Amino acid sequence: MHLHLDDIVDLARDAADTFAERMRALGAYPDARVGVVASTSTLLAAPEGPRSTEQAARAVSTRLRLAAEALRHAHSTVETLDSPTADLINQAVVDVEKHAWMLETEVAPHGTDPS
Repeated sequence: MHLHLDDIVDLARDAADTFAERMRALGAYPDARVGVVASTSTLLAAPEGPRSTEQAARAVSTRLRLAAEALRHAHSTVETLDSPTADLINQAVVDVEKHAWMLETEVAPHGTDPS
């Protein structure tokens, strides 16, 4: 689980860097200050306190699914304006959904579909 979470953090860092570089290429200035990001985020906050591995996996998977939905919304907004950016967003959706599915599979009872 720890290694999987490390992979998700790496994905988030790489995606943030890629999107920031794309914004700069288009003449925009990303504002990644903690307060700005926290105040504008639409994603669920992480639950407080200790969690079992299964609870943590389900919480992260839920948030990944919500992030994928937010990315899909961004994609539908951007696709007619800038296809290269839409392509980057689409790849991020694929990557995020893959990790959500992998987490769900890790905690699903054997022989059942996690969805």
